[in-house]
Amino acid sequence: MKLHFDMHKSTMGALALTLAVALASCGKSGEDAADSIAAGEAAQANVEAAIMEGRTAARSFLAADPADTMAMQGKLLEARSIQSKYVTAGRKEVAEAFDTAFIHTLRAVRPGLAERIEAVYGK
Repeated sequence: MKLHFDMHKSTMGALALTLAVALASCGKSGEDAADSIAAGEAAQANVEAAIMEGRTAARSFLAADPADTMAMQGKLLEARSIQSKYVTAGRKEVAEAFDTAFIHTLRAVRPGLAERIEAVYGK
């Protein structure tokens, strides 16, 4: 399973999904339109929540002692577990948003560490 780290694609995908739902709702009336808008808003909220989870997982990972390889591996497994639950649920866009936020947070604080993780798990 490869991690996806392209923030632009993830954000654009989420916006495209929201726009598609909004456009689809234009042809509907009343309750159908409201349901479509609510579904689009829920999808966007899920992406935003995954972004926050990715940042939190990265911060937790960064808080681990780099000399303690077991702790570092454990934190990385925790992050992969969160990402995996999205993939298993068929929520690819949400998994990508999590991955992107995770790696970008690492890149911002410890670029060398982010490069090593990307080398292991790919782009």
